[in-house]
Amino acid sequence: MRDKDRTDPIEEGLFNTLLHGLFDFSPLAICVSTTDDQASRYVKVNDAYLQLVGRSREELHGQEMQMAGAVIDDARRARRRRLLATVGRYELEEVEIRRADGALLSTLVSAQRFVADGRAFDIEMIVDVTERKRAEAALWRLAHIDSLTGIPNRGHFIDALTAAVAQRGDGVLALAIIDIDLFKQINDNLGHLTGDSVLVEAASRIHAAIGEAGLVGRLGGDEFAILIPDAADRLAARRLLEAVGAALNESSQLLAGGGSLQPTATIGFAFLPDDAGDVGGLMRAADIALYRGKRGGRAAVVAFRPEMEPRAT
Repeated sequence: MRDKDRTDPIEEGLFNTLLHGLFDFSPLAICVSTTDDQASRYVKVNDAYLQLVGRSREELHGQEMQMAGAVIDDARRARRRRLLATVGRYELEEVEIRRADGALLSTLVSAQRFVADGRAFDIEMIVDVTERKRAEAALWRLAHIDSLTGIPNRGHFIDALTAAVAQRGDGVLALAIIDIDLFKQINDNLGHLTGDSVLVEAASRIHAAIGEAGLVGRLGGDEFAILIPDAADRLAARRLLEAVGAALNESSQLLAGGGSLQPTATIGFAFLPDDAGDVGGLMRAADIALYRGKRGGRAAVVAFRPEMEPRAT
């Protein structure tokens, strides 16, 4: 009777041959490295790995993985090393790899540590997800970013405003709505390409003036918005918005060579919780202030006041 507890040496040899074939011809990039407390060194890689990093076996063999410029050395790498040391494995970790030509690749790496003859070996299996990441980023941008100006579109801005209102802390939250004066005339008389150039310039100036203190979005047409989620007080928020108004109205003209049709901008703004209690009320209050500024002669920065509310008839 055959002893089932013993491994047939022929079967074991055949199995090892199959494993070698699987390693060499796998479309999945595979890397074997030996490691200690200081560094990981290449032991063996397959053709798919060489194609992934754009290097030859001679370049990699025995080299430190970081010295060879493949795996980016960052805090996440330290975390992965701790997982291998404590748990012995990790799965589908996001890892950036640098190719020989300098290009950065986004990958998902699964690894397991084996100990043989007192030495630790790590086997990594790597999936290149660079194109998938690019496609996801492109779809996200299409859904959230205004294609003309490169700033958040209406949906993205309203989502950010809603989140800021829900998470508001002790600071002052301000919302401003901006309208480009004379924009319809510019579109009608000088054409849509000229109008587009005005919108791009306006978005650039608003973004530069507000900096990191707020979020700028395009609500549609010639209407922009600014969210200041955490100003120190009302005066600080107002000064920021007045700086935006100055950038749009007091510096060089928004439309180069536009003759008598030189657009300016009117800004209406309101505060939470002083002027409204929710997103809808805040937008309405800022819009009322904007309308008052437009009616008063344009090129103005106007704060909402309760007496601006339309009277019921």
